[in-house]
Amino acid sequence: SMELIYDGEAWVGIGISPTGLMEGANTILGVPAYGIVKKFNSTGDPTKQVPFAMMNETLQTLMNASLTQADGKTVVSFSKYLNEEGENEILSKGENTFIWAVGTGNEPGYHAARGEFTLDFTATAAAPPPALEPPPALEPALSTKDCTKEFCENQLSPGYLLRYQISVPTDTTLDVCDGCTISMELIYDGEAWVGIGISPTGLMEGANTILGVPAYGIVKKFNSTGDPTKQVPFAMMNETLQTLMNASLTQADGKTVVSFSKYLNEEGENEILSKGENTFIWAVGTGNEPGYHAARGEFTLDFTATAAAPPPALEPPPAPEPALSTKDCTEEFCENQLSPEYLLRYQINVPTDTNVDVCDGCTISMELIYDSEAWVGIAFSTDGQMVGSEAVIGIPGEGNVPLKYNLNSKSNAGVQPMPESQQTLSDTSIEVKDGQTIMKFTKMMNETGEIEITTGDNTFLWAYGSSDDLGYHASRASFDLNMSSSMAPTPTRTRS
Repeated sequence: SMELIYDGEAWVGIGISPTGLMEGANTILGVPAYGIVKKFNSTGDPTKQVPFAMMNETLQTLMNASLTQADGKTVVSFSKYLNEEGENEILSKGENTFIWAVGTGNEPGYHAARGEFTLDFTATAAAPPPALEPPPALEPALSTKDCTKEFCENQLSPGYLLRYQISVPTDTTLDVCDGCTISMELIYDGEAWVGIGISPTGLMEGANTILGVPAYGIVKKFNSTGDPTKQVPFAMMNETLQTLMNASLTQADGKTVVSFSKYLNEEGENEILSKGENTFIWAVGTGNEPGYHAARGEFTLDFTATAAAPPPALEPPPAPEPALSTKDCTEEFCENQLSPEYLLRYQINVPTDTNVDVCDGCTISMELIYDSEAWVGIAFSTDGQMVGSEAVIGIPGEGNVPLKYNLNSKSNAGVQPMPESQQTLSDTSIEVKDGQTIMKFTKMMNETGEIEITTGDNTFLWAYGSSDDLGYHASRASFDLNMSSSMAPTPTRTRS
């Protein structure tokens, strides 16, 4: 005997499917528009508005079938034999695979949500408790992981795993999350297209979806049309919106793995909230070619619930005073440890016919030293934000030299070298030596049409990548540097 209780008014159904697919499943549907609870064969034909065919009357053997709608709920109940000739058997001992679905309304049609699950009735039959054995300790219900520090996991279905991590730049917080990104890995125990979508309603229609399609070797952003008459109810976004970073798709050992990073907030797209509940949809296909999904579902995530709050300090220690440099940064290189693995060395070069206050024709020599091999960069900014800043970026490789770039947007396409006429750097080099990436250059502090580096307060950005290929940064931050004293520069501070 089964009861299906849905918090809404729509058709509901459950099916017995040895494969977990619609095709070949035997399904019981409750259809309020017709007032019926009947047995159907699922055709799984995506070209059909209603991919079910009612079984003939001799097979309609359900008992005590009923359908009611009240207080905004739809309730379907029935009893059926586990083993009926010509139908998929429900095993009393062993694992059974079921599929479920609910519609968008009382009329039969495309499902609003669908999924699969397994049941083993021998595992659910209660055995007598062992005597004199203490009950096992309860496992904590909430994850202790901080998903801004490490990958968290969500088992979407028995064969489909989501891993995700929120990256919060050092100059913002999870509450504000300006420039935050999310990295996701979709791991499917099979070879097929896979996808995940951001959907405020939990429906396909209006969702923004990332699909990995092995047949085409792509991981791209799509708009979900939710049109059940279409074999592929998705439309690829135009190229200017294809802003995914570090996207990859692999198939090995019978698994399909898709990974990517994307900004939480992108203009014209459904926002992923850093604070509050998000609704996602997921799906996997029946093969590598795009087409109808073999399984689909929805789930919610609240990242504030998974980000660990810092433990309260009994007595916060006093903030350490930054040490004042006694170096004259016009005579020798001064240093700023941007992060544990990233060092900036700099020196102001003052021509003999001027002074540090006027600094007509002054230049600055910089060295960036990163404790690994990757592209490195430093940028000059008026507001501490990436967009609108100007950078010097070094990409390791034979014959490469550091170049000046305009940072027009947060996408790779928006990071473009300045015109040749503005490539005025001197003493340039980029090399990897003893496991470190070292970039050197000298730049004029005041250049027409560019952000000025002053002998007073300056705002800089720094970043480095995860490889030699220029792409999304592995780490980044902004910091302030005051050069107002040629004898003892004021302490620098990194924005937090």
